[in-house]
Amino acid sequence: MAQADPDPWAGLSNRQPPPLPPPPPFEVATFLDGSRQVSDPRATPGLNSRRHPREQAPPCRPIKVRRSPTVGFTADILDISLGGLCLLITDGQELNVGQALELDFGGHRLPESMQHRGPVQARLRWYVRSGPVTTLGVGFDSPLPELPELL
Repeated sequence: MAQADPDPWAGLSNRQPPPLPPPPPFEVATFLDGSRQVSDPRATPGLNSRRHPREQAPPCRPIKVRRSPTVGFTADILDISLGGLCLLITDGQELNVGQALELDFGGHRLPESMQHRGPVQARLRWYVRSGPVTTLGVGFDSPLPELPELL
């Protein structure tokens, strides 16, 4: 008599699943003290009360960001307004809310009012880091006169 093949499922019900990897690091920082936060008494709670409306950025070239004379990186633009922008990076940069940044829009078509202005001075307002992805909220030191054409 032929011997039956061993049951491939035998013993699986008692197996322990492999341990899950640790969750990716998650970090959030923001700058919300009264000296920097804009509040409008006419604004309805829960609604966007920004001074400058945001525009979603089309797929475009990254922007160059410099956080010190020797340290820079590139970032993807998620949205932009005359007052700032939201960026996304995937490399682990050391970030401090309130730190000064220089933004180089040289890879994009600049309006005439910005042609000879040089890098745009800005400050890091907030960030959210989840694993390898960090989203940054950046406020310009002075609002832009016009938006660059993002290429």
